[in-house]
Amino acid sequence: MNAVHHSDFGTAMSGGATQRLTRLAKLAAIIADPINHFHPDHVTAFGLDQDHLTALAKANPIAKRLNAALARKIGVDRLDLGQCATGSDNMFDLVIAPPMQFRSFLLEVTAVRLQKAIRNCVLKADREKVRHLLGDTAYETALREAPFFYTDLAAAIDTYSFDVSADSLMGEGAALTHSYMSSVDPGLAQIFAWRLPADNLSDPVELSDSQRSSFAKLLAAKTPAKVRTPK
Repeated sequence: MNAVHHSDFGTAMSGGATQRLTRLAKLAAIIADPINHFHPDHVTAFGLDQDHLTALAKANPIAKRLNAALARKIGVDRLDLGQCATGSDNMFDLVIAPPMQFRSFLLEVTAVRLQKAIRNCVLKADREKVRHLLGDTAYETALREAPFFYTDLAAAIDTYSFDVSADSLMGEGAALTHSYMSSVDPGLAQIFAWRLPADNLSDPVELSDSQRSSFAKLLAAKTPAKVRTPK
């Protein structure tokens, strides 16, 4: 049996281990600063909203105490971070993604979820409205990729009222993503939920094995590092 040198082992492990530690460090930074990283709907304490808490947090001696108090209020301090070790790298990348990439991914999932209704938009004005809401990339995903790769993730509806805001529409993708993450890694799922508007949240639904498999493929293909900002 050939001897394994410590230096060879370190070289082989360093890349993956470093990336994992980087992800964990970014996750820790988000958890430690909910005032600046969680959605305003979840950032209220002492009768103050996010704007007021952010202003107070700029006074460095107060910031740590404010974040600690907020963490206790919403349950960050009770989160079992050991659960987060089970999450895939793609799930980590989603949870720690910058706001625009986070939003873009959820619009892609929304496009997959509403693929039937999107393809059934006959009038050009309706198609352009949907394209404007989703962005070019997500719109093309609904037409060109979803029918071939993600059919079992489609909502069982043939029509949809697209007279909504993009933020409201994003709730369709957020709900599906939250259901998947809750079934795989509840710890990451909770952090993901804190980054969402309150009206985008709903109780997770149970996904079939086939749906979980398809969503894992979608997440791998559209992980936030690969998602382009909607035009």
